[in-house]
Amino acid sequence: MCRASLRRGLVCTKQARLARFGRGLHNICKAAVGTGGLCTKCAALTYSGRRLHKIRSAPTTLAGIAQNKEEYKNMNRLTYSLKNTELDGLTDSIVRAFKADAKAALDQFIAKVMEEIEKLSGAITTAILQDKTASNLEAADGVRDEALRTLGTVLSGYAALPVEAKKAAAAPLKAVWDKYSKAGILNASYTSESSLVESLLEELGAESLAENRAALDGVAEAISAVRDAQTNFALENDAYVKALNNKAAAASSYKKPLLALINDKLVPYLNAMQIAGNENCADFAKSVETEIARINDAVAKRGKK
Repeated sequence: MCRASLRRGLVCTKQARLARFGRGLHNICKAAVGTGGLCTKCAALTYSGRRLHKIRSAPTTLAGIAQNKEEYKNMNRLTYSLKNTELDGLTDSIVRAFKADAKAALDQFIAKVMEEIEKLSGAITTAILQDKTASNLEAADGVRDEALRTLGTVLSGYAALPVEAKKAAAAPLKAVWDKYSKAGILNASYTSESSLVESLLEELGAESLAENRAALDGVAEAISAVRDAQTNFALENDAYVKALNNKAAAASSYKKPLLALINDKLVPYLNAMQIAGNENCADFAKSVETEIARINDAVAKRGKK
């Protein structure tokens, strides 16, 4: 092997090989023996150890390849420091760009890689949704707990007032709250707390306590706030259970295989196509490059803060 071909991506002008990954890949006018190469004599593009198709527009001389290589700057790989949500958004954009590009869809290798990317993109979207619903459920429980604390504070305030009428009106309501407070309503599990809250609201809403509620400003509003918080928690819990039933893996588990598909398959292949002068992949390659550059820039800026 010519020493000049040992450097990645270097065209050996002596033996007419396009070298990638540290070795000469393709002899003149012979089938590929490595991963990706361009025959400078017959202009056949080869990949994955076999000839895939002829490229009529490919340069047929070393000078043509060298010119393409000089004019085209290799697309950067996607940074590993991006967030799962950023990766999800990027893969969605790449999939849309591919489906909108009829020429790129004709390339069998790209089509196969994009099929895998689309599948994993859907999986990471589902996993992120599951993670999000768990976070939303926790937040809803926090709002519910705060509403309960406010109700307890209001009732305790009225029970401590030196105004006998207010104190008397608050007494039965305060007794109901104290019962559930002692039962650990604020520290119970999600399911147990929901059961206790429903029971508490039923007792506080009893017709026999209507006059007591009406006599105390702010009590009806505090009880209503607990009802609203409980209703919202129930909705978030339903969404969480639905997402959980999908049995999706954690979003982070899809990050490595997605990055491998993009950085180790899609980007190197599109770079090779650009060097070879394959116009069918040009628009799609630009779309992918733009999306990767956008995410890489965002991650870089975030790291400087």
